[in-house]
Amino acid sequence: SSDHSSAAADSALLERWQSAEVDGRRVERFVPSETNSQEPPAGVVLFLHGHGGVTLANNPTFTRLFEKHRLVAVCPE
Repeated sequence: SSDHSSAAADSALLERWQSAEVDGRRVERFVPSETNSQEPPAGVVLFLHGHGGVTLANNPTFTRLFEKHRLVAVCPE
């Protein structure tokens, strides 16, 4: 079904999120799949969470949009 294939596609996209450390702080980072030396990202989104500490690393809606628009996303924890 299309719901199952959509969920599988979302799962594959969500796996593109990586953890890194910047200046002693953990960040979650997403790099779109079509990014390479000939096709650099269109831009970068820095997502600063509120008091709940939520990042976008588990959010399929935002992740699909980052992929569609070729945006790198960085979410400090």
